[in-house]
Amino acid sequence: MKLYPTLRFLFITLIFYQCKKMEHASIHLAPIKNVTDTLFGQKIVDPYRYFEDLNDTIVINWLKSQEDYSKKTIERISGYKRLKEKIISLEKNTPFTISKYKVTNKGSYFYLKRNSDEDSPNLYYKQGFLGEEKRIFTPKDFKPKENYLINYIQPSWDGLKIVIGLTKNDKEFSDLIVIDVISKEILNGITGNSLPTNLGGVDWLPDNTGFIYTYIPIIVPKTKGYLHNSKAIIYKINKENNQLKDVFSKNNNPEINFKEQDFPLIYLTNPKNKFTLGSVAGVASYRDTYFIETDDLINGKNNWKPLFKKEEQIKQFIINGNELIYRTSKNATNYTICKTSLLKPNFISPDILVPEDPTRVITDIAITSQGIFYVKTKNGVDAKLYCLNNDITKHISIPKASGKVNISSKGSGYNDSWVTIEGWLSNKERYHYNSETSIFFMTKN
Repeated sequence: MKLYPTLRFLFITLIFYQCKKMEHASIHLAPIKNVTDTLFGQKIVDPYRYFEDLNDTIVINWLKSQEDYSKKTIERISGYKRLKEKIISLEKNTPFTISKYKVTNKGSYFYLKRNSDEDSPNLYYKQGFLGEEKRIFTPKDFKPKENYLINYIQPSWDGLKIVIGLTKNDKEFSDLIVIDVISKEILNGITGNSLPTNLGGVDWLPDNTGFIYTYIPIIVPKTKGYLHNSKAIIYKINKENNQLKDVFSKNNNPEINFKEQDFPLIYLTNPKNKFTLGSVAGVASYRDTYFIETDDLINGKNNWKPLFKKEEQIKQFIINGNELIYRTSKNATNYTICKTSLLKPNFISPDILVPEDPTRVITDIAITSQGIFYVKTKNGVDAKLYCLNNDITKHISIPKASGKVNISSKGSGYNDSWVTIEGWLSNKERYHYNSETSIFFMTKN
C-alpha cells in the first residue's frame, strides 16, 4: 500500500507512540542457538545463524508470531481504522501509478504503469513526451499460468528494442528477455541468472546488436558456489553461436584481483563513449575500477587497464570524452567533485571542480551541454541544486523545498535532465528540466 507522505509521517508517529505504551507486552523472542567460529585466532559467536535458513520451522513460526504481534499492535492504535479508511480512499482516487521511467537519446519514453484495478504494472511506450501511449508488454501474456512481474527495463539506444527483467513470484533473481518495440515480439529467447536491479543493470552495445549484464552461474541458496564466480557477459541478439561471451570476470581476467564472491560491473553509459569501465564489486563501499576502449571490448580484446583503486574513495563517476569527472570522499568527508584524464589519470592531484562544503554533503552529480549539475544536502532535510559551467557556479531554484534531490541526464551532448525531489511531508515528484531555458516541467510519477 502506498502511504501519502503526510499520512505516512502521522502513521509512523502513532505506531511509535503506541509501541512505547506497550513495551510491557509479551513479545515472542527468538531462541538463541550459539554457533562459534574461530577466525584469525578470534572466537566469534553467532546466536542466530539458523535464521539464514528460511525453511527452518523455528524461523517460520517466529516470523509468523512477529507478523501477528505487529498487526495486533497497529490495530490498537487510536484512530487506526479511520486513518486506514482515509488511505484506502486516497488510493482509490489515484487512477494509476508510474515507475521506472526511461528516456532514450532519441526521445523515446518507456515506463511501467499500474492502473488502480490491476495487481501488477505493464510496460508502456510513447515517442516523445506528448506522444501516443502504447502498451507493449504485459507479464500475464508472457506465461499466463505463472506469476511473473516486471522488475527492470532498459531500452536500446535507438529505442527500437528493450530488455525486460522478469521475476517469478517476486523472487530476487530475474530472467531477461528482449522485445521488439514496434512488433512487440520477443527476440532470441530468454537469458537468466541475473540480478539487474542490484548489479549494474544492462548496458547496450553502441550498435544496439546486444547488451552486457552480470551473469551469476549458481543462484540456488545452499548450493556450493552460490553467487560465486559471476561474469560480465556480452549477450548478442539473433546470433545463437555468440550469445554468451565472457568479457570481465575472475576466469577471463586472472591478472585482476577478483575474489570468487566479487561481482564484475560494466559501465557503458553512452554509445559515443570511447571507453568502457569495469568495477570489481565486493563488500567494500568503494571499488577497484579498470577501463578499456569500447571497440576493443566488443571485438574480444582483453586489454583492461587499471584506472583507480578503492582507496581513492570514488563514489560516482561520469565519462566525458577522455576525461573522468567523479565524486570522492578522499580527504573530504562531505565529498568533492574532481576531474582527471582517462589516458593519463592523476588521482593524487586532480583538478578540483567543486571543493568540499563543511556544512553540506555533495550527494549527486550529472552532466549536460550546459555544465555539471550537482546536489548539496544539509542534515538530510535541505537539498539544493547547482550548476557549474566555465568555472561559474549557479544555484538553481527547484519547484519546492525538498530533503532529497536526484538528477540524471542523457550526457554532455544534450540540454535535458530529470530532477526527482521528495521530502518527509511531500510526495516524490519528477521534473524534466531544460537547462537552456531553465524551465521545470512536471512529469507523471
